[in-house]
Amino acid sequence: MDIVPVGYTPPRTLEELEQLPEQDQELAFDVAGEVMMDVQIVAGLAPGADISVLFADWDQKGWIDLLDQVILTAPAVVSISYGLAEDHPDWSLLGIHEINRRLAAAADKGVTICVSSGDDGTGDQMRDRRCHVDFPASSPHVLSVGGTQIVRGDVEESWWVSPGDRSVRNGGSTGGGVSTVWRRPEWQKVQVDSLNPGAVDGRVVPDVAALAGPPFYDLVFVGRPSPNGGTSASAPLWAALIARVYEQLPPAKQQRFLTPLLYGTGTNSRPLGTHACRDITAGHSNASFPFPGRGYQVRPGYDAVTGFGGPVGVELLKALMTV
Repeated sequence: MDIVPVGYTPPRTLEELEQLPEQDQELAFDVAGEVMMDVQIVAGLAPGADISVLFADWDQKGWIDLLDQVILTAPAVVSISYGLAEDHPDWSLLGIHEINRRLAAAADKGVTICVSSGDDGTGDQMRDRRCHVDFPASSPHVLSVGGTQIVRGDVEESWWVSPGDRSVRNGGSTGGGVSTVWRRPEWQKVQVDSLNPGAVDGRVVPDVAALAGPPFYDLVFVGRPSPNGGTSASAPLWAALIARVYEQLPPAKQQRFLTPLLYGTGTNSRPLGTHACRDITAGHSNASFPFPGRGYQVRPGYDAVTGFGGPVGVELLKALMTV
């Protein structure tokens, strides 16, 4: 699922792209390239899946209209690669709660909505001293997906490239932290304290992670190589995996909201997510600089940088068979 500015028409060929002013070329890559990245990742990893691409206006009504369609059709899984800091001024209090209400309705229908946790670390494009998390990734009714990178050949660690946000070309960091809007759901039994003094015991994100940084994804846009990444790529990766796993499950276990199941007890009295994911224990915190200049730490087990870790598809299938 991608949200594109109303009236926007992407270039259809390389020639059309090259004729655009530089600023419009960047917009094409940001908007149309984002859509194509999601579609290519899902199609490449789940080639047998039925893929629908939903478009909406870039405003709160667009979000609501789009989620109403998701509730109506109830697909098994949805991927969203957009969001803003949950306290960003573009969100109204009523709007963010109406969107969350629809996310809850989708979850009640067994729809797992995979949402990117953000690419700007704890700053989340907000220029103040507080730590922020992205919405709708911070909603208790979605699967929030953070990012990793591969370094030194085969070492997977949390995604962080100086200065921890996209203010510098190729910079970025996985979003993650503790919500200041949504209380921690009862099923999320983790110990993570907010870095914001006096903050509520909020929903912790992300739940899981996947490749977001180097070496990125080999993609094509208007006929030419266009490598890309970010948690905008991690979310459709998880969506594709979930679609493939659900296909292998008995019908009664196919349409289930995945996120609470990951925190439930699996074998050996450990959360199911620890069996279904590869723990990420190396890497930088997800601090962004200069604001807020601090972040959450990677640690063994669940953390607010990579969640339970990267996916292990076979183990996820085995774990869901037992629940």
